[in-house]
Amino acid sequence: MMKKMRHLLLLLVSVLLFSCTGPDLNTDAGNLQDGNKPSVPFVPDVPAVPNIPDVPEPPASSEPEEIVVPDLGERVVTVSSPSMKIYFPATQQKRCRIVVACPGGGYSSIPGADGYEGAFYKDLFNDEGYALAVLYYRMPGGDRTRPISDITNAVTYLRTQADNLYIDPNMIGVMGFSAGGHLAATLATTGTGNTKANFQVLFYPVITMESGKTHNGSRNNFLGSNPSDALVNQYSLHKQVCADTPRTFLTYAEGDNVVPATYNGFAYYQALCDKKIPVTRYTYSGTRHGWHWGTVVFDGTTVNDGSKYENLDDIKSKLSAWLRSF
Repeated sequence: MMKKMRHLLLLLVSVLLFSCTGPDLNTDAGNLQDGNKPSVPFVPDVPAVPNIPDVPEPPASSEPEEIVVPDLGERVVTVSSPSMKIYFPATQQKRCRIVVACPGGGYSSIPGADGYEGAFYKDLFNDEGYALAVLYYRMPGGDRTRPISDITNAVTYLRTQADNLYIDPNMIGVMGFSAGGHLAATLATTGTGNTKANFQVLFYPVITMESGKTHNGSRNNFLGSNPSDALVNQYSLHKQVCADTPRTFLTYAEGDNVVPATYNGFAYYQALCDKKIPVTRYTYSGTRHGWHWGTVVFDGTTVNDGSKYENLDDIKSKLSAWLRSF
């Protein structure tokens, strides 16, 4: 009993001595000289933590996963909603690029869909390794959301079904003629995420919705007869070009007698240049609007779609070269 009490007493004295002589943990270390540093109580060694190497994040890549493309031959895929017919290249060894074509018609009809503003371009695109999707978009009748939702849904469908369709989700473009050019450019200037266009091809497009500068039939059908100034500005697409607007192929006749080039094609070209968007433009003399193909053999049938535009072969050659340039 006495021995235990002696041990406890010695332990208490040791604790008191240490508390009186130990280091002041509040001392400013910056005021201590090397020879006057307080002693530090013994701390046992702590085993080192094993070195675990950093796990690098996978590199960001815009390249889609490579997939094996079966020998499907020439394919024509019909989509019901939105209404779309897709023409694929006859031989395809990798994912192909694709363009969604929007025929013109003043937002009241699309008479060229199966011809000079749509399906006739199948061979040109297929020969360059692109698929062509002709969009049979709904007419707005004053409700612009109808055609806009159709082209938005078309691009979203193609991007989300890229693996099943064997297309490159990072190379989905839009093409438009006249009022269809306005619809294509609407998506090109506003689309994001799955609705984003990667390139655009515009033939004699309607661009502005400003009264006296546009095709009035297109404006009235798209926005209604008395649109607000805010709506007119929103859908005057030379005012909507931004840094994310995709590369562009643009062509029109300088004296276009339906859609004034100065306020439409040329205004859009200037806006693209101002934002430093890559743009290739070809203009032609004359007043022609609506560039027909004349007599054409299409899918084994001879078709005459009207008087052939005299510069059509030249512009087709230039478009093919542009499609190979990127």
